[in-house]
Formats: sequence, C-alpha cells, structure tokens
Amino acid sequence: MTPIAYKSVPVMTTERLSEAFGTEEVRVRQNYASNKERFVEGVHFFKATGKDLKNLRVALSDSQISLKTRALILWIERGAMNHAKILETPEAWSVYGKLVDTYFAVKEGRLLTPSVRPVLADAARDFRAYKSVARLFGMDNNQAALAANKAIRKDYGLNLAERLDATHLLAPQQEAHLTVTDIGKRLDPPSSAIAVNALLAERDFQTGRRDAHGRTYWEPTKKGRPYAVWLDTGKTHGDGTLVRQLRWTANIVADLEQENEGGTDNG
Repeated sequence: MTPIAYKSVPVMTTERLSEAFGTEEVRVRQNYASNKERFVEGVHFFKATGKDLKNLRVALSDSQISLKTRALILWIERGAMNHAKILETPEAWSVYGKLVDTYFAVKEGRLLTPSVRPVLADAARDFRAYKSVARLFGMDNNQAALAANKAIRKDYGLNLAERLDATHLLAPQQEAHLTVTDIGKRLDPPSSAIAVNALLAERDFQTGRRDAHGRTYWEPTKKGRPYAVWLDTGKTHGDGTLVRQLRWTANIVADLEQENEGGTDNG
C-alpha cells in the first residue's frame, strides 16, 4: 500500500488497517469501542473532521469516504500496535512488524505521496488568500508569508515552508522599527514609554481606541501612518485574535523633536 499522510505523519484508515491484519473493518471498530481507554487521540490516532475531512475525501478518493461520515479515524503507528495487541495472534504481530519496517517507516515531515498531492492545489490557493489578507493588516511580505504558512498548517496539517526548505526568510534591508520605549531612549531628554505614547497622541501621530472586548490599544492617525509599522507577535489573545504590536520608523524621533522645538513658546 502506498502510504498516506495526515499532519505530515503516516496514517492508515480503518479500512486499510483491517485489510493489512486480514480481518473485517467491524472487528477493528469493535476493538476500539471496547478498549477506548487504551487509545489516546494524537498518540494512537487522529480524528479528521470539517475541512480536513473534506480534503481527505479528495486525497483518498479510492477509499470512497461516505458523505455521511462526520469524523474519520486515522490510525498512527502506535494505534496499529494496540490493535495488534488486542488481536493477539502471531499473524497480527508479523503484519505489524512489516508495517513498522515499511509503511510507517517514512519519516515524519518528509512524506509526500501521490495520494496527498491533490490537497496541495487547495493549500496553495488558500496560502495566497491568507497572505493577501495579512498584507491588508500591514504585514510586510515575509511576515505575511510566515502568517499564511501558519494558517495552512492549522487548516491542512502541511508545513509548506518546511517542504520547500524555506524555514528562514531573508529580512529586507530596512530602517529600524522602534517601540515607544526605544523612541523614549533616543529623545533628548529621554522619556518613558508612557510619556512617548502621550507625546505621539498630542502630536496627532496616534489615537487611543478600544476593541470589541474593551481592550485599549493605540492606532496611527492619518498623519502617523507613514511612520507606523504593524508587527505580528506570533501570539494570540484569549479569544484567538492575533496580537499585533505597533512600532515606528526611526525618523519619527527627529520629527517629534523638530515639532517639539517648533512648538516651544519662549514667551
């Protein structure tokens, strides 16, 4: 059997597993139902639902997954071992040993078989869509690509960057992006982050806002947008929304000081 992959791990459907052990599908299902305490999701099997299941119907067209199926069990190597233990026959252990040496021998993260290639077309299409949305949020090209790859990993279990050996992206040459703390250190005299935020607001470079959850954040004004850069922190709030950090180009320091000098009243 040609190995199939899910989350970059070799897996077997119940149909394939029963076929390999020379038993009926119903027997494998009964073994699982009667010994659920011996099977842990993510350790012995994966459960594909929703969009993942839809993609698998395409990738595993030969298996003809019913449209009525709402969740598909996919057995990992350790799950196959548990079934061999439950069957407890010399034939089952012999088959399991052959599966370990062949089917499950494909290393994690390196599996790309004809059966999963049709999914790549969908993944590539969604990658482009995610990247476009990320650019709308103010991310640069590299940040948008990394964010899109992260989304594809969640949706498809595919790490496109790893498959392309592009785990590190070259950062474009650009001026430094400063936090308000960095700006405060460069001002003369130096100022605290709180004071810099107040100064940026006073000079109409930013304004305070509240999101739908009542969280306060700073947003650049029309005047401040040419200096502003939104960075993806790679973290999320408790509600799953992306945490972004507002930074500023280095020339904001000189412009703040120039405005400060211009606005000084000597009486």
